[in-house]
Amino acid sequence: MNLLKAVFLALIFILLHKKSNAQNIDYNKIRDSLTSLTCGKQDKELVNRTVLKLEAFDTNLLRKNIQQYYYDLGYAYYIQYAFTNDTNRLRKSIQTLEKAICHKPKYSAALWMLSLDYHFLNNCPKSLYYLNRHKKATPKKRWMKDQFISIEKKCG
Repeated sequence: MNLLKAVFLALIFILLHKKSNAQNIDYNKIRDSLTSLTCGKQDKELVNRTVLKLEAFDTNLLRKNIQQYYYDLGYAYYIQYAFTNDTNRLRKSIQTLEKAICHKPKYSAALWMLSLDYHFLNNCPKSLYYLNRHKKATPKKRWMKDQFISIEKKCG
């Protein structure tokens, strides 16, 4: 009976060890295989494929840089909005980017994207809220003042 108990405990230990090792992926090491979006001109089909790949990925496997995963998916939804004017894409972008800042509250790129998303949804209070958080999280020399103007002009 003790041998059976020892074997059972050993199996549980092995399974738990394998599970904990399976959750050690650094997103930045696999990022290029999931997305190829850039700041430049985007191709609609490439964006759609990127969204599908990112949505299918199991985030439970990520240990490091999960905020970058959520940013990439939120950015891809934002680009889909740019192609379709479907505000549901902006709402999905917001939901996803909010997950990014849950993992890294001062993630300036995600804060900027949230400000833009809310700007395009005509939600000035939230757009200004995230713009101000972005400014606090970003050194002044990296501010995109020319891009702030449209938000501040419309909402300020």
